[in-house]
Amino acid sequence: MPKVFDPFAGGGAIPLEAARLGCRSFGNDINPVAHIIQKGSLEFPQKFGKPITYSAIEFIKRYGQEALNEIPHNDKQYTRGEVTAVNVRNRLSFDVEFYAKKLLRQAENEIGKYYPSDEKGNKPIAYYWARVGTCSNPSCRAKVPLLRQMNLVNKSEKKYRLKPIISNNHIDFKIERGNTDESWISRGNLVCPCCGNSTENSVLKQQFIDGKIEDRLIAIIYEGDSGKAYRVPNEIDLEILKVLPNVEYRPIEMLPITYTKAMAFCLWNFNTWGDIFSNRELLFLNTFVKEINNLETFNEDGYRTAIKSYLAILFNRIASRQTSFGLWNTKAETIEHPFGKQAIQMVFDYPESNPFSDSGGGVLSQLDWIIRYIDTESILFNPTTCVNASSGDKNQFSKKYIDAVVTDPPYYDAVAYADLSDFFYVWLKKLLGIEMPLNFATPQTPKVEECTALKHHRSEDSNMAKLHFENKLLQIFDSIEYQTIDLVSIMYAHQSTEAWTTLCNSILNARMNITGSWAIDTERTSGIKVDKAFLSD
Repeated sequence: MPKVFDPFAGGGAIPLEAARLGCRSFGNDINPVAHIIQKGSLEFPQKFGKPITYSAIEFIKRYGQEALNEIPHNDKQYTRGEVTAVNVRNRLSFDVEFYAKKLLRQAENEIGKYYPSDEKGNKPIAYYWARVGTCSNPSCRAKVPLLRQMNLVNKSEKKYRLKPIISNNHIDFKIERGNTDESWISRGNLVCPCCGNSTENSVLKQQFIDGKIEDRLIAIIYEGDSGKAYRVPNEIDLEILKVLPNVEYRPIEMLPITYTKAMAFCLWNFNTWGDIFSNRELLFLNTFVKEINNLETFNEDGYRTAIKSYLAILFNRIASRQTSFGLWNTKAETIEHPFGKQAIQMVFDYPESNPFSDSGGGVLSQLDWIIRYIDTESILFNPTTCVNASSGDKNQFSKKYIDAVVTDPPYYDAVAYADLSDFFYVWLKKLLGIEMPLNFATPQTPKVEECTALKHHRSEDSNMAKLHFENKLLQIFDSIEYQTIDLVSIMYAHQSTEAWTTLCNSILNARMNITGSWAIDTERTSGIKVDKAFLSD
């Protein structure tokens, strides 16, 4: 069985493909967030995703009579007409789904009242918000929702827009068919619809710094008879916001406020990771954390960790759509997470998902992705060996033990992997810190040893950052040369000659020869980075 190693495994795509081909695969990554994803992708399904048969008595003891009633007839065993046993086709996916839905019910029983349906019983899918700035014209001072555009839906067969209703410098809205090019925020400058005055970026930014910005609920998105429908907030929608419980926990870990290349929103007075969530979003997130941590599952340590890891992954999938930096995709009518550009951009209008809805931003939709993945990958017999550590240790493998290395190393200074991962890390350490204390021993994602050339990790010294990247890459490639008997394949993408020079020097200084180079096209031709069809970008 060929042995394939990826020293920069990230989310685990390369080791997964190697395992699918029947190889014995290995993956390293220093990032604990990536490590959890690896274990959920490359280890747990292959190790625990197997059929199991319970006696009816044992099944009811574990899951209850209601769960037994939901088991398909063909998966039950009968003796004289009575159910005597239950065949569970995939123990892991069954348990993840069962406990996730159980936690969701418990959370909805506790806080579902803060996501009220309308008078017709329509449950909201999402809430559309805008941050509100103040016109700098002394004779106006209108409170202006910072809307980049008014369009809610922009499909060929379906178009809806916000129609402003302005009276005495007060702005309301109605929703009507059609689209418009109207915008009240451009390059961070507020364009007042009441007086036409332009409030400069620096003045508006100062309003954020002074704490004078409020968020306003603009529209409600719900499932109508023929797809998603839109309405303006009613009195119930607005009143419920006034009675939200106090936030129990708001992450206090600092944002990388000096790294404005990928975190430009920090310039607008967002200083901690807790600042990027609204109060109702935090209400749900804190409730779900509590439910997960209170869950009693199994006595088997490894299996219990697997179940809780998937619940934590589910939580983070939800959290990425429960943030005031998400995006509403007007062409697909979906909530998008903020990481499409491998950075978090400043947004002035955003969707808040209803986690208890059945739509894309809800828990059940995110859970479905996880369950389908587990079912698909459980057919593999060979779990990957995943290590949460920086590569470069020659002692990890004996000399020429590895047949091939296939890897996609960090792209010099292009992506702040650890900084972006902190979005998830601050929650994961609350969820998995007890089960995996060594992986979550640091306050935030480890950055000093990360193989990147990011100067904000090196006292803003570009030369020091470049030297760190080159030395770290050389150390890792030197170990690869010692450990590998055959092919080393490296995927790399960067626009600068300096980055490519650094990569090639590290390869050559590690006593390896470059035998070929191929240009490949790997990017999607559609999505957030191609056609920015959003109310915010």
